[in-house]
Amino acid sequence: MGGKFKMVLNYTDNLMLYPNVLDPFTMDDLIQSIEIEFDPTEPQVFFFSTSEGLFMIDKRKVEKTPLKLDTVGLNSPTAMSMSDKGYLLTAYSCGSIW
Repeated sequence: MGGKFKMVLNYTDNLMLYPNVLDPFTMDDLIQSIEIEFDPTEPQVFFFSTSEGLFMIDKRKVEKTPLKLDTVGLNSPTAMSMSDKGYLLTAYSCGSIW
């Protein structure tokens, strides 16, 4: 009584099946190398970062392969944060914020 809850969609995928998303030979611990952020305006869209780059998956599309976002000139992502307005802030190991 009086509790508040939010239902979320469940989604699982093996990122090792996609080329150029994860390189298990260069990472010590896979769990520490992946960060996930969801778009607050569209729950079917989410972003994740690995040591290989920044990716987006749109589950509304038939082809649900991760799309690598253009981050030319930046090193690997180290942290991500999604704002309430739908802006994705990503920090990179070179010191840049995008």
